[in-house]
Amino acid sequence: MRPQGVVPSHVTTGIGVVVVLALVILLAPGCDEAEPLNPVASLLATVPGDGLAVAEGTTVTLTFDSDPGIVIVNGIAAQGSGTVRTFPVAVDGGMAISWGASSTAALEYLVIHPDVTSPELVSVDPRVVGKTDVDPAEFADGLVLQFSEPVSFENLTISTGGSALIWVATTDGTTLTLNANPDDPVVTETRYEVVGSVVDRAGNVTEVAFWFRTSTEPL
Repeated sequence: MRPQGVVPSHVTTGIGVVVVLALVILLAPGCDEAEPLNPVASLLATVPGDGLAVAEGTTVTLTFDSDPGIVIVNGIAAQGSGTVRTFPVAVDGGMAISWGASSTAALEYLVIHPDVTSPELVSVDPRVVGKTDVDPAEFADGLVLQFSEPVSFENLTISTGGSALIWVATTDGTTLTLNANPDDPVVTETRYEVVGSVVDRAGNVTEVAFWFRTSTEPL
């Protein structure tokens, strides 16, 4: 006869197994960790890539692995939805990007600003501009115009008495040369006008206009 209040051994063994299983379930890794409701989006790619040279105003595209929500670039919200955001490159090329609670990224570009400066006429050789006593012999090597940057000519003529002379114009980088035609040589006591325009590689145009007068024929 079992003493009153004593639990059979097979029953205590069963209770122990249940307790151990319960502890195992409770202590199993991750079982008590809740999945994050809003995982932080990760930045996967930027186009153009960081550090590249880009034209001013170029659109930068950010691609995330999930929707990042509002993305702030230099204090301004980027455009786009889903996993893609876009924004124009800053004038100085520096980009501070943030999203979510504390996610950040930085981009730096070499910004190529548009060329809006027209070429400048630096010198004329021989130095004839506005002179009234130019010796025709000075034009043996042509009339050389030097500019501040490489140019090509759209229309450039040298004329006298309102009639254009058939001179040959050539360019070599920043240098434009007008060579006299043997049929239209520079003669004495004549006013010449050089008129036309040149253009740089960006399409900026400079108007050219000057005159000179040759000397009298020596006695």
